[in-house]
Amino acid sequence: MADRYGAWAVVTGGSSGIGRAFAHGLAAEGMHCLLVSDEPDELRTACGEITARHGVEAEPLAVDLATVDAAAAVVDAVGDRDLGVLVNNASFGRVAPFESVDLETYRRMLAVNVDAYLALSHLLLPAMRARGRGALVFVSSLNALVPGIGYGTVYSATKAFETSLACGLWQETLGTGVDVLLVVPGPTRTRFQEKAGTKVASWAMDPEEVVDGALPCLGRELVHVPGQVNQLLVASFERLTMDRRVELASRLLYAALAEGTL
Repeated sequence: MADRYGAWAVVTGGSSGIGRAFAHGLAAEGMHCLLVSDEPDELRTACGEITARHGVEAEPLAVDLATVDAAAAVVDAVGDRDLGVLVNNASFGRVAPFESVDLETYRRMLAVNVDAYLALSHLLLPAMRARGRGALVFVSSLNALVPGIGYGTVYSATKAFETSLACGLWQETLGTGVDVLLVVPGPTRTRFQEKAGTKVASWAMDPEEVVDGALPCLGRELVHVPGQVNQLLVASFERLTMDRRVELASRLLYAALAEGTL
């Protein structure tokens, strides 16, 4: 991938979970990695692991993506490096009734899950176009297909934005040498659940499984849904009107409640 896209990858949310797995996957392909997160200790650990395991450079950038100047800080850190891949992955959610979450938390969620994806893509894509090569990876969620699933109404809305943005950019970059991949994972064993105030579902995947399935799709497909259970859910949702999707999702939610995974 370094030969195909460029020497460096930027991975947001690279200190843990799917982002960290993406960094390892890209490093295994020979790419140096700039990991972005607001967790400096975890970032340093992740970078040390990547360099030791794959023999590439891995640099930490401790930035809170909810801040106004976060995207500019990332661009400054990239500098004149040969940036090949941008992985827009960092996000967080809250599992609670809509009114019970304070407005400031929702604003921060929009800043991380929406504004950062938009800004980084807007600022880093032009250089890829100019070189005639590069890739944008967007990590969305099954929640994008079902508004409000699991008391995550605003989180679902942010993921719907990411999904639409990725699809639009895929169309706009056709024939330019820039590839766009939208990854739509379902439940995954990361720290997301802990931060969101929920538990992981029984059919959850490991982050490495998500990435191992996603990376081979880059340049071949627009959308990758990891895992057979998640693919079955998507196929079921596609046949339903939106109200029926929400009803089905609610039944899955009640099942999760019954088994104690939410």
